[in-house]
Amino acid sequence: RKAAHELIDGFIDKGEVDIKAAFALPLPLKMIVILSGMEPDRWEWVGYCLALFNGLSMAPDQSVEEQIQNVLIIHDYVADLIQKRKVDRRDDLISHIWNERDNGLQMTDFEHLSMIPGLVFAGHETTTQVLSMGMAHILHNNLWDQISKDDDTRAQAIEELLRYESAITGMR
Repeated sequence: RKAAHELIDGFIDKGEVDIKAAFALPLPLKMIVILSGMEPDRWEWVGYCLALFNGLSMAPDQSVEEQIQNVLIIHDYVADLIQKRKVDRRDDLISHIWNERDNGLQMTDFEHLSMIPGLVFAGHETTTQVLSMGMAHILHNNLWDQISKDDDTRAQAIEELLRYESAITGMR
């Protein structure tokens, strides 16, 4: 909630906004970076490193070779975090996986490493799409006042948007 309010405060007085760039992309990326166990202030760097997979549109100047190199760099970063969390557990996904491994889950370090960047990308990209398309649908159809009456109308609107708008573009 705090992160959402901070983002909104950054554009609310401007009168117009690119909702995807200013809100729908950074919010889920920030959250999934925190949940996974990466450093919160590195969220833009994480998105930049995942540009090969269309993670952030902030990297249009990167060649394919640079994008591949950045994927390798983030893999090294995550591999280092995984080893740190082996002994310094926190309330994050990387540590949770270690806890499960300690409890008998059979998983190699490589499998552990392979999960994190993919989950970070999938976790923010799908939410970014739903937020962007949902807000566009609400605003285009002048539904804001109707769905903002109370908690019940907001909850119903969210449920309907999740049904109506696909989190993965190009898929039903």
